[in-house]
Amino acid sequence: MSVVVTGATGFLGLRLVRELLEHTPSLTVLARPGPRSAVERITTFLRWSGLPEEELRRVPQRLEVIDADLRLPLLGLSRSAFDRLADRVDVLWHCAADITYAPGRGEVDATNVGGTRRVLDLLSAGGRRPALCYASSIGVAGAQRDGIVPARRLDGSHGFHTPYERSKFEAEGLVLDWAERHGHPVTVFRLSVLVTDRAGYPGWPEHPLRYAAHAVRTMLREVPQVMAADGSMTLHEVAEDARCNLLPVEHAARAMVGAAHLGGTPGPPRIHHVVHPLGVAATDVASALCEHVGVRVRTTAAPADAISEAERTAHAIIGAYLPWLKVSRGYEESGLAALGLSYTDRPGIDRDYLMASLR
Repeated sequence: MSVVVTGATGFLGLRLVRELLEHTPSLTVLARPGPRSAVERITTFLRWSGLPEEELRRVPQRLEVIDADLRLPLLGLSRSAFDRLADRVDVLWHCAADITYAPGRGEVDATNVGGTRRVLDLLSAGGRRPALCYASSIGVAGAQRDGIVPARRLDGSHGFHTPYERSKFEAEGLVLDWAERHGHPVTVFRLSVLVTDRAGYPGWPEHPLRYAAHAVRTMLREVPQVMAADGSMTLHEVAEDARCNLLPVEHAARAMVGAAHLGGTPGPPRIHHVVHPLGVAATDVASALCEHVGVRVRTTAAPADAISEAERTAHAIIGAYLPWLKVSRGYEESGLAALGLSYTDRPGIDRDYLMASLR
């Protein structure tokens, strides 16, 4: 069976590669060329994650890397190379995405929407009927603040806080439309905000919580007057019952690969929420982020018109992350639960976990 992976050198993709190598003798990786080869980056991660040296030596023989760019027509390949790839893929794991919560739509759309469209073109071009496993996001629920997000197609009626959320909604829509037209087996994984408490290594891909910490640090550098004399700052419009859904990436990768193998016979697209059943109090996440960068935080439900000009400027810098502090919604989890793959509520993500994830 020919298994192809996009985003294999990303935060989630590296963990998926390790899980997939437990189930398949070889993988084909689509990766943009860079200063370090994809094989080197994957091997570095596998060594860090504890793969025995004997198995590490075999990794280069088990990986085929194809230089590709999902933002380009034909993935940046020649027509002949594109057609050869299309004719041999049996399963494609599409995990490549821009998860930096960038404020502008251009780049995030080019990767998340345009890249997904080109992956679907690849799956449509060959003579086989390949399956697609697609890494979506709970961000597709957009600005829905409470209630339970169903594991079915959403209509976008709540609107979206960020271009990232909209891009993932549009990309998921492309996948579901394609599945309806072509009848290929499709599994959609709506992923929580993925984190880890394991210390990394130089150059490893970061997770969204660390991106948020970088944004807070930039905010304090550019708008120092947002800090009060006692070394604290205030975040406004934080809902008292708001909860951030954070999930260890290690569990997410295991659950995704497990669901793909246990998912049953082909049929309509399956949508799984890969989430934490409890979530974490938004105030705890805000406190951890600020403590990490050396400032105390106060939260208030006061409306935006109560904030100062400095606070308004500061909030604009971290604006992509402020929606985390406003939602209390939950997620339907029956799909993974039926497969025995849902995440237990223990161990929870507490203050120690949050601080470890930021170190």
